[in-house]
Amino acid sequence: MGHFYTNFSTLESDRPKIIGVLRAMERRAFFAADRKWCTIYDEGTEDQYSSSIEQLGNQLSQCFQRPVLGIRNHDDDMLEYWLFDGGVIVDHYNSWPGCFSEEGGREPIGGNARLLCELFDLPALADEIHGVLHEKNFVFEFQRHMELAKILGLDPNLATIGFVDIRRSDISEGAKGKITVAGNWENIPGSRAEPGSRST
Repeated sequence: MGHFYTNFSTLESDRPKIIGVLRAMERRAFFAADRKWCTIYDEGTEDQYSSSIEQLGNQLSQCFQRPVLGIRNHDDDMLEYWLFDGGVIVDHYNSWPGCFSEEGGREPIGGNARLLCELFDLPALADEIHGVLHEKNFVFEFQRHMELAKILGLDPNLATIGFVDIRRSDISEGAKGKITVAGNWENIPGSRAEPGSRST
């Protein structure tokens, strides 16, 4: 069985701001933040429906006033990303459009690497990202996602997990210590509760 996960990444390192946004939106979520990136793991998008991902991604890009990269890995057969900016979808990538429909074909569609790099201030890396998006030799799609994460400067161990993985503690030990609860509900072992959070 392959990986199933969704998450959202943006250039935001202000932890109180991240918590405030997610609480104001009444989301049940975890997040991991470093000095540059924040990755959000939301319970509501783990149903893997495009509509759930698109709605939250649009909202996050509005609330943070920053571009947001939304990810869906479906059983390691298909990797998708949505690029949100200013409350709208500005790009969409799908590594296997035919995963749910025979009419979709096997070749990747979408994925404007130059736009992605422009919005995240990485203009010199567009060709490298384009290569990863169209590489045919990945056996599992989490491998493609890990390579994309490395280029963008995201921690691959944090980029390739979702809410359910965290709740089950099905993540690396190093990742556990970087996960924070973003709401007034139970913590998980190894995560850091912010002021106002509670553990049981």
